Amino acid sequence: MLDYPSISVVLAAYNAKAYIRNAIEGVLAQTLSDFELLIVDDGSTDGTDKLCDEYAKNDARIRIFHEQHRGVTHARQVAICHARGKYIIRIDADDKTAPYMLEEMLYAAEEANADMLICNYWELSTKGCVSITQQPSGLSPATVANDLLEGRLFGALWNKMFRTSCIKKNNIHFHQGLDLREDIVFVLDTLPYIERIAYLPKAFYTYDRHANANSLSNTYLTENRHYYEQEILWHKAALDCPLINSDNKRRFMSGLLNYAYITLSGKFYSAEEWTAVFQPCYEMFREVGASYKRRMVLWALKGHFSSASLLRRVIALFRGTS
Repeated sequence: MLDYPSISVVLAAYNAKAYIRNAIEGVLAQTLSDFELLIVDDGSTDGTDKLCDEYAKNDARIRIFHEQHRGVTHARQVAICHARGKYIIRIDADDKTAPYMLEEMLYAAEEANADMLICNYWELSTKGCVSITQQPSGLSPATVANDLLEGRLFGALWNKMFRTSCIKKNNIHFHQGLDLREDIVFVLDTLPYIERIAYLPKAFYTYDRHANANSLSNTYLTENRHYYEQEILWHKAALDCPLINSDNKRRFMSGLLNYAYITLSGKFYSAEEWTAVFQPCYEMFREVGASYKRRMVLWALKGHFSSASLLRRVIALFRGTS
């Protein structure tokens, strides 16, 4: 077992016995041997824990961490805390990696002296397997951040490798409670501390939309409290990024105001809950245009939630919306 491997590969798993074997063997088949595989079992009940333990017995590069079930963000954070590699990359239990992925990514990162390396990826869907280009508009942290916010780059971590010290030294953590877009928020939190970014125009990782059909992002339903909680957290996290440009800032401020207006109905939040969520945004909302939605939200935040909520429901009734 290497004390300081070149790459730490992070794999969080929960009840993944049916498919995790392929992910583990894909890492073990890498042409680069100088790595560690950190598997965090998130309280699995289907035998995933025992399967991973068997692999660890036969390969000292595998380190297993057994946790109570607390969610994927906690599991990934556990792995980051224990990572010893110069670089770090995350993979999912239900996707595939090319055998030369780690070797080529390490070579490209070292050659460019990069703190962050971005690659293309393969996407497997009903349309077949296609290569998705992920070339940023530029290689500055600010450009990459805004490319992510505008959807020009996919926010996943499995096609991005980071210098581990950039994450640990700056105490970057996954946002606990955020279980959708947690990867992109992690990248946005890390980018202000990145000095050099490199792009490698090759695809090594296959993201299988079939295998991920039951993931949260693919079963995400609107019109429930969890949906709105996640959207509000996402908008706040995006606005917290110091690299966000003025156009994206206005767009996310308007989006957050819209969620404040929608949830003003009282259907999902009590007056106390709603106020606690949006009161810190009061000054921000004052800068967002001059619409009736803005006026109603500000009115509610001044202590008139009940009246504003009633008016909001009356407007929705006349417009035939919820």
